[in-house]
Amino acid sequence: MILINEEICCYCGSCVAVCPQNIIELIDTYLRIDQQKCINCGICVKGCPMGVLTLKGKGVDGLLNLPAFGAGGSEISPTISASKTILTPLSSQSFA
Repeated sequence: MILINEEICCYCGSCVAVCPQNIIELIDTYLRIDQQKCINCGICVKGCPMGVLTLKGKGVDGLLNLPAFGAGGSEISPTISASKTILTPLSSQSFA
């Protein structure tokens, strides 16, 4: 089970982009995770630059030992497929 700390989430969509099961949706400023289909791989947890996601429960002992994205020397980076839309907040300067 993936827990979300929405108080610190910046809704960047990194977790959506890296989820191998495509079970995370970003809808405006809300993350929806289909917990039934989650395989507890932990890739979304490692892919979150804000540390918003936590893996709890079944399968945690088998969590992949992956480096955090952006960690020194890491070759891993999130890949965004063409079928996913990542929303970014608009600044007030966008309307000037």
